[in-house]
Amino acid sequence: MKIPRHLAHEPVVVLEGYDKIDGSNVNNSDAKGLSLGFAQYNNRDISAKVWRYSESGKKWSRQSEELPLNRVLDLALLILKTKLLLNGNFKENTLSQNDISLNIDFEDLKKVEEFKTIFKNYDSKYLNERIEDLKKVINQL
Repeated sequence: MKIPRHLAHEPVVVLEGYDKIDGSNVNNSDAKGLSLGFAQYNNRDISAKVWRYSESGKKWSRQSEELPLNRVLDLALLILKTKLLLNGNFKENTLSQNDISLNIDFEDLKKVEEFKTIFKNYDSKYLNERIEDLKKVINQL
């Protein structure tokens, strides 16, 4: 499915068919594509966008999400640091920038074990391969 090119977010780099590889939603995802392009709120900024199609299958969803690139990387860092924290391999539970550090906290301690089980299952099925790809690309940088 071709993502729109006429909306406020102007795609420049496009990954169509994302629904075919979308983790546990593979082949049944409303996320049909990902793009990097000029941000809808400021065409001098670049953003990432998840293009979602409505459940009725008739139009592009207003729930499509545009994210500034730093937020995309912050989300990736949060996932990776959560993985390390849950495995007991990481002691620094912060995200930092410009001498400001934010703690990564588990809000509901009763839910941590359930979360850990679900996260590890998801990790083994969908994250490990993507993390390996990230490592390869980072090493190329």
